[in-house]
Amino acid sequence: KEHEGLENVLLSWTSNDYMYFMLKYNSISIPDEAFTVLKLSRLVDWHCRGEYTSLSNEEDEQMKQFVADFYDLCIRAQQSLSQSKKELSDYECNSLWDSYYSHIVQKYGARKQLCW
Repeated sequence: KEHEGLENVLLSWTSNDYMYFMLKYNSISIPDEAFTVLKLSRLVDWHCRGEYTSLSNEEDEQMKQFVADFYDLCIRAQQSLSQSKKELSDYECNSLWDSYYSHIVQKYGARKQLCW
């Protein structure tokens, strides 16, 4: 059905979908727009190449640039990590967790152990 909305289209399963459903299942309180960006960021043909516009609705189109920006950020982060080829030590991982990630987790309601 035309302009039904991408949330109603059966897409290939990706790691982002896994994260999307895991966060939803655990009642993580991020904005709906963040869930949309997470779910649609791997649909590169839509947000970068202009495909599937007959399926997207107005809400999808309003989110398209945010989705594309998030995808670009992910690609740049992956490239940066692959260029460094350095694995983080346990100390470095714990330091990142304590100084940065634990605050984000608390902010969005993931204070308990997550169900995977």
